[in-house]
Order: sequence, then structure tokens, then C-alpha cells
Amino acid sequence: MQLDNSKLLEAFKALPWNTLIQLFIGLNLFDLLVGYAKSLKIKERAGYLDLIAHFSVALLVVGTYPYLSLIGTGKDTLVTFYLINYAISIVQGLAELGIPVPEGVVGVLNKLKSQEGNYKQDSHPADMPKGGKPEPEEKGQSPPK
Repeated sequence: MQLDNSKLLEAFKALPWNTLIQLFIGLNLFDLLVGYAKSLKIKERAGYLDLIAHFSVALLVVGTYPYLSLIGTGKDTLVTFYLINYAISIVQGLAELGIPVPEGVVGVLNKLKSQEGNYKQDSHPADMPKGGKPEPEEKGQSPPK
């Protein structure tokens, strides 16, 4: 498939008026600010790695969105994925800062966080049960050597 440069240029020019991209940039910056506020609260230096990571993700999304829109594949999926990640990160950061967050949201995040380490780290797809998820480790057991 050959891309027309004039159409690609028009797609890049239209980015500032794209609502999904505006929301993405806003959440990206807000997540960066929440992370900086968290680092001030716990008296830790805000790292350049966070700044570089946020900038890299923004560059990735803004750089690939026009190409994906011309190809007609997955542009909204890409942005939505990062929107959800930033929204979760912002809510977690606000909760850690002591800003009131709805109980239901905190409950879902705590459930996700507790399930995070519950699965075997060395599971192999062939060892998984038919449901496709690895079986949770039993608490109190030491990992196999």
C-alpha cells in the first residue's frame, strides 16, 4: 500500500482538532503532574525517566495516529489503550496523595493490584488450564527451585 504524502500531511495538520488526541495529551500531562506531586509528597526526586516515558508515549501516539488513520486500522484502539492506562494511573496517584476517590473505584483498583502478584511467574501456556489463565499460587508456599 502506498501512502499519499499530501493526505498524510493533512492528517498531521488535523491532529490538534482531534478530540481523542486532545484528551490523550491532557491525561498524559495530568498524569505527569500527579506523579510529580506524589514525588514531592514522599520527598523523592522526580526522575527524568518519567518525563522521558511520557514524552515517548506521546510521540509514539501522535506520530503513528495519522498513519493508522490513513491505513484505516486501530488508530482509536491505540489511543484508547493509553487513555485507560493514564486514567488508572491518575486515580491511583490521587488516592496515594490522599485526595478522595470514589470507594468503588478504589475497590476495583485494590482488587486489580492484589491479583497482580497472585499468578505463577514461571507459568507456560502449555501448563495453563483450559480457561487460559494460570492457576493462582497458594499463599505460604515458597516458589519452586
